[in-house]
Amino acid sequence: MKIQPQIIFRDIDAIPETRDKILRHISELDRMCNSITRCRVLIAMPHLHHRSGNRYQIRIDLKAPDREITASHETLEHAKVQDLDLAVRDTFDAVRRKLEYYIHRRRRQAKKHSGLRQLP
Repeated sequence: MKIQPQIIFRDIDAIPETRDKILRHISELDRMCNSITRCRVLIAMPHLHHRSGNRYQIRIDLKAPDREITASHETLEHAKVQDLDLAVRDTFDAVRRKLEYYIHRRRRQAKKHSGLRQLP
């Protein structure tokens, strides 16, 4: 990646293992599309629910040359397993799908069809 990714932990202590997993996910995205110019990951724990478990909010913002790609995830209050690593993985899966769609659209726009007739 051309720039240093920005990883922000809000209302939660920074966890080195989670930070390392995030950096691995970001490097995978960079291999898919080397024209990413900005990457920002926000991990927040807005409420402390000690009885039902902690809820996490994760937001990923990517900046490509002509598009911003975002994905967010919030663990549900009634979910049985509220694991931060699973929430990070799910959010990166969502942003990866959006990035694949962006790459596909960009390649289709670059393709020129010279043999097609114009309709009157």
